[in-house]
Amino acid sequence: MIPLRLSCLASVLVLAQLTAALVVSDKRQLPPPPPIPTGTTSTTITWTVTTTSNTAGTTLMAVKTAAAADVQWPPPAITVTVNTDVKIVLVNEMPNEEVTLHFHGLLMDQGFVSMDGPEGITQCGVSSGTANKRNTFVYRFVTDKPGTYWIHSHSPGQYPKGLRTPFIVTDDSTEKELYGYVNDYAASVSDWYPNFWDVENKYRGVATSGNKPCGPGIELAPNKVVFNDNIPSMSIRSNTPLDATSYYLAPTQPGGQPQRTRFRFINMSAYSQFFIAFEDHSVHVIEVDGVLLENGATMEKTLTEGFVLGPGQRISVLLQHKTTSEAREKSSQGNPYRILVAVDPRMGPLKSDIQDCHLQPAADPSETMFTWGCLSYTSPDAECKAPTSAEFKMLKFWSMSDQDQELQREPKKNNTLDVPWNDYLHTRYAYPWNFNERLFVPRTKTHKDNLVPQSEREGNVNWLKIIDTSDGNQWGSFDNVPWDPPKRIDHVGLLRALDDSIYSYLVPGYYGKHENTIIVQELGDVTWLLIHTGNGDHPIHLHGHHFYVLYKGFEDDLIMAEYEKVARKRNAYIPYHSPAADLEEWSKFQSALLKLTPEYPMRRDTIVAEKNQFMVLAFVADNPGVWALHCHNDFHARTGMMRQVVSAPRRLRELFGTYNLTSGMQVSKGQYRDNRVEWIRRNIAGCKDGFDMSSWVDQNGL
Repeated sequence: MIPLRLSCLASVLVLAQLTAALVVSDKRQLPPPPPIPTGTTSTTITWTVTTTSNTAGTTLMAVKTAAAADVQWPPPAITVTVNTDVKIVLVNEMPNEEVTLHFHGLLMDQGFVSMDGPEGITQCGVSSGTANKRNTFVYRFVTDKPGTYWIHSHSPGQYPKGLRTPFIVTDDSTEKELYGYVNDYAASVSDWYPNFWDVENKYRGVATSGNKPCGPGIELAPNKVVFNDNIPSMSIRSNTPLDATSYYLAPTQPGGQPQRTRFRFINMSAYSQFFIAFEDHSVHVIEVDGVLLENGATMEKTLTEGFVLGPGQRISVLLQHKTTSEAREKSSQGNPYRILVAVDPRMGPLKSDIQDCHLQPAADPSETMFTWGCLSYTSPDAECKAPTSAEFKMLKFWSMSDQDQELQREPKKNNTLDVPWNDYLHTRYAYPWNFNERLFVPRTKTHKDNLVPQSEREGNVNWLKIIDTSDGNQWGSFDNVPWDPPKRIDHVGLLRALDDSIYSYLVPGYYGKHENTIIVQELGDVTWLLIHTGNGDHPIHLHGHHFYVLYKGFEDDLIMAEYEKVARKRNAYIPYHSPAADLEEWSKFQSALLKLTPEYPMRRDTIVAEKNQFMVLAFVADNPGVWALHCHNDFHARTGMMRQVVSAPRRLRELFGTYNLTSGMQVSKGQYRDNRVEWIRRNIAGCKDGFDMSSWVDQNGL
């Protein structure tokens, strides 16, 4: 047995060696940071968050705004132009829930990480109540990139209760010229739970109001799915509970020359993935998650009859109008064109008996499984009739490419096939309606050779095994290590990265459980995420960065087989830290994978990891901060399928300064100061109700 004193001495020597290595790393020269952007215009929006109930007895989180004294649900959509200085004043009047806001898809780069919103990572929750100094928080940032985004609460379990809305950033002078459209419409799709508070309890296995629990770990099917929340005042709505006489009006030019319309779709679901198609129309994909795609000749590669949209994802499509004669012929039949929205046919209604408390795939469609809108060319009074059951029993689903072929091929156009609605027992996980985002080419491109990790630092290659089971007894997680609930964190992750201790910010365990934190040490480092899924579909979202989609395949393909050779031999999680023989295996795997990677990989901020799938994603640590990485199935995020990514912490400390988290005093001043005063005021003391930091801010000259 080794004496305790010698064991401790050995530990000290190892720590000294690690510290020396970190000192060498810390000497790398960094370029000066860019200035914080300033907007050319500004807007201020106040959201007072409260609850409301409709005539059907549904309880929702809703907002009051400065423009309207009445409580509004859904919260009004927000549209601003690029380079707008946005200020959103959040006032929390919920009875007993903390609230935060996240601006999904906005990267919050150039110093705005403190405005990102996830509770426990970048901020404490905004306290509830009207007589509380901490029940208000001001979010302020500049919209530096056009795109399709959305706002939602990032406190656990809240956006399915209604606190979410589209957030659109336009740049008409550039985008309309690039893609030649005349109309620009935004439409949300979502699942609907009348009382998500009760649903949460069932998911956790807690019986309430005489209801038997379904959990732990079983996602409940929604009561229905909705298009733009079925609100009459919006430009499109769909089936019950409100009227169904809605449409998009797409006028044609004089002389019958067809025009183009841009449709922006946002999936604001807690759970549901949607398949969306326009009746008798093909569309071009022009934007994915705020990333514009190439126009011109390459647009033909994005022509499709429909598309798939997972929770959190957004997509813009360009619809070519029919000619005047075609439109009149359809209109003479008494119906406009339908926009069909369907969920995965494996998802059926929830059984009421506890023994059958799980999703039952249904042979016949129900309100739970589809919704619709309509497109009219000629008549604003066209009736948007419901599709018949027969129409929804046999839908055309589609594929941009055959998943079983070499993925570097160009996508096939109009590759449609008829799939019976009740074909939910399909034995292949590569369903024929898969939508392959790997094959799109962004306008701003990065060559695949520049997306390979060049460093052996820990954190630059990360293997994430998604753990779930089909019987519902296992809650979703990464590597079977659930995220610590925010209530257990005294200081949020972003402040921990600014701790004045010299090296602790480079140690993953300092932020909580070691496995829950990925640290990418240096600005510009490339990181790979190798994700292997189990029995469920998981929309994975990364804050502050875009994923580059290098590879998506299934567990029986050759790439997965090559990786298994590495995984069986790997030491801990990092192939780079394995013996030389393992590095040779890793080199073979990397070479085989890059041969199948598109020359200019697609990038997006939310990607669906499908059942038994293997994905390789890359991101570049070009946005210093502490960022959330999580499943956007809200049930899974609620129960721990989340990690935090500490990106370029040394540069982050230069920008924001450092603090003694024990005394609350500033140790060094950073270069970005003006946009973080409110954030420091509210978070430096830890997540404690009723603590006002006004005097501290004054003492520190902020």
